[in-house]
Amino acid sequence: MIPGQDRSPPTPTELIWVTPQTDLTGGGTLYNLRTLRALEDLGVGTMRLDAPGRWPVPAADDVESLGSRLRTARADRPEAVVVVDGLIAAGAPQLFSGDPPAADVLLLHLPVARDGAEGAAVERERRALGRASRVVVTGRWAADQVRAICGRDDAEIIVPGTEPPGPTFDPGRNRGDAEPTFAVVASLTPRKNHRLVGEALSGLLGLRWRLLLAGPGAETPFGRARLADLDRLMPGRVSLRGQVAPEDMDRLWAETDLLLLPSTAETYGMVVTEAAARGIPAFVSAGTGAAESVADAGRALPVDSPTEWSQALRRWLNDPREREELAAAADRRRDMLPTWRQSALRWTHLVRSLRTG
Repeated sequence: MIPGQDRSPPTPTELIWVTPQTDLTGGGTLYNLRTLRALEDLGVGTMRLDAPGRWPVPAADDVESLGSRLRTARADRPEAVVVVDGLIAAGAPQLFSGDPPAADVLLLHLPVARDGAEGAAVERERRALGRASRVVVTGRWAADQVRAICGRDDAEIIVPGTEPPGPTFDPGRNRGDAEPTFAVVASLTPRKNHRLVGEALSGLLGLRWRLLLAGPGAETPFGRARLADLDRLMPGRVSLRGQVAPEDMDRLWAETDLLLLPSTAETYGMVVTEAAARGIPAFVSAGTGAAESVADAGRALPVDSPTEWSQALRRWLNDPREREELAAAADRRRDMLPTWRQSALRWTHLVRSLRTG
């Protein structure tokens, strides 16, 4: 070997990232897209392989089609590392079998059982987690979930980065006599637990505030029923924004004084750090990954106690010092948050370790 020569092989310059095909902009989808973009900025060649289907419970044809497309992609890019989104892994664990397997890394956003799946999908996810060469999660809570599901204690944590505020962002705090504004940025699904917010705020109708709801799902039977329930609990206080495109979120943040995320389960709660990146604190559910992401820039409250949420919200509304302290904590938290470039660099280190052993 020539003296001074780098003894380690070069980092692979290609990734194939297998993700569910969807029009929804949930946290998992945004993590995938923004990580891919940051990897490309670092010079890593990426291929996004969108998989149609109702993952994690796909049709047999969807699984067969994905397997064929992935084999073709690997043949064209034999040195590429293949990352598979956890929803797809729970529908096609066989991607991690074979010699060599079709896939290398399982990226778990949220265990499927914590999002309402049961039976075969849960068992398929367990098999996939056990077989994958590497498992990546987005927070400590998710790493604990992996340990509980299959006994693995080597899941690597690569937390989401944050998008800096755009040039048009104008903080909504200190808006004079404007009503204090809460925001729930979450899909209208059972796990996101909007009803807790309705129950908590229904006892505060004598105070000035308004509630913004942003996220998909209003057109579903569950979403329609939940919105009707919230309107009954908080008449005249709720403004529905629907699904907001990522590039338009700064307009919503500019109106927001406090984020509310009462989910029954969250792997990390990327929306919490997006809010903190704009100096906005959050109230989240204790015992979920969102408590990790909020740190001291808000409050972690019991997910089964609307009364405690109501008391905390009343204190926030009535106590200017409470509001100022939490906003200051969010400002400090903003300075400690990783960028998407930093998260992507963690991915390149993972790739290097996978290929060099």
